[in-house]
Amino acid sequence: MYPKFYYWKTEIKSIESKSEMGIVQHKIRMYYNFLSTCNPEKVDPRRTHGDVVEFYDTGGVFMGLGVYIGKGLYWPLPYSQYKGKKSIYF
Repeated sequence: MYPKFYYWKTEIKSIESKSEMGIVQHKIRMYYNFLSTCNPEKVDPRRTHGDVVEFYDTGGVFMGLGVYIGKGLYWPLPYSQYKGKKSIYF
C-alpha cells in the first residue's frame, strides 16, 4: 500500500460483508484522510469504513482494498493473489 495512508488516522474493526458466496467475516483497517479528520461535518454520514479501507480475512491475510466513492458506496479493489475460499465484493 502507498505509504501516505499510514500517516492518516486509522481504526480497526471486525465486520461481516456480503460476497457472491455468502457472508465473509474479516477485519478491516480504516483510514481517514486529512479533510475527514480536520473537517468531520463535511463527511458523508453514509460512509461506514473511512476513506480507504484494507480488508483482512480471519487469519490476517490481506484480501484487498476499498475506496470510498460517495453516497455510501465503496469501490472494491480485490487482491488478485488472495488465496482464500471467498473473495470480497462489498
